[in-house]
Amino acid sequence: MADYIGSEACAISTVELAQKQTLRSQVIQGVYNLTQMEDADRDTVVGWISALVESAQVPDELTAESGALVLQIADTILANAATIGLVPDALTVLLQTVNSVARSLKDRTRRRRLQIVDSTTVEDKDTTSLLSLQHTLSTFEDVVSSNLLPGQDAVSLVLPEFRVYIQNIALSSGLSGFGGSTDVPYKLLTMPQSDLEAFNGNTDAVVIVPIGTDGTQSSAVRVSLSTLRSELFNTEFALTGKQQAFSNPLSLKIGETGCSGPACRVELVLPVSADLAEWATERATPVNFTTECAANDKSCLLYTSDAADDMQCV
Repeated sequence: MADYIGSEACAISTVELAQKQTLRSQVIQGVYNLTQMEDADRDTVVGWISALVESAQVPDELTAESGALVLQIADTILANAATIGLVPDALTVLLQTVNSVARSLKDRTRRRRLQIVDSTTVEDKDTTSLLSLQHTLSTFEDVVSSNLLPGQDAVSLVLPEFRVYIQNIALSSGLSGFGGSTDVPYKLLTMPQSDLEAFNGNTDAVVIVPIGTDGTQSSAVRVSLSTLRSELFNTEFALTGKQQAFSNPLSLKIGETGCSGPACRVELVLPVSADLAEWATERATPVNFTTECAANDKSCLLYTSDAADDMQCV
């Protein structure tokens, strides 16, 4: 009897999915071969992007190996894009492939756990990691940031598995002050939200970047922000309870701000997930102990339990 563990929507059997993954890997290998054989001009790189997006559009059909190859191709495209000066608008679609790899990574981890429960053969450990995902995102930020003019509209991208915000801040306008009497100019940056998140009134992730006034800074400061969903970290590393990430990890890259001193601080505001409230509720559950003491016994008794880390001396 066929099983459907490998399919996210249970639409095809595991055997059928394996066949599709094999075909998908061959297509991705073909795209990789193109990047190694063809000369990189603007039209060629745009063609690579289109081919890669098309070949990596179904996360279920990406294996650990083909996912790693997708990221390798994306890195090659970004390196060539930086050389030929490809505009940011032509590159943003490339992140769809990174999102597919992130989704496939999360789904493969889920399938491994189902296979363990089902006592079937477990897939080999992933060669695609969050580190390689973060590296590709970081490279994308660097390439796009280098092509943004001071004061140009920020590149703000919302994908299911991550968010990206890139801006080249012009220091001649748009600055405010904070810190009471210090009055240090700053720029308030807000991570983009999906329409659903905005409709639900979700809290934004906010970064406050100090801008100096010592006259040594340039006319602009390049800033890049990116976040990956906390579920990716929690799923891959099997993090639960107090060890899990309750906020989406945020990466911040900032150029020289010309600001120094105690008042020049970067402030972060990260929204927490509903899991934190559930975990806090579990920790708030009282744990009762019954102890019989002899008369005049003043010993210090330490208590702990699986539900609490702190210990009381009574």
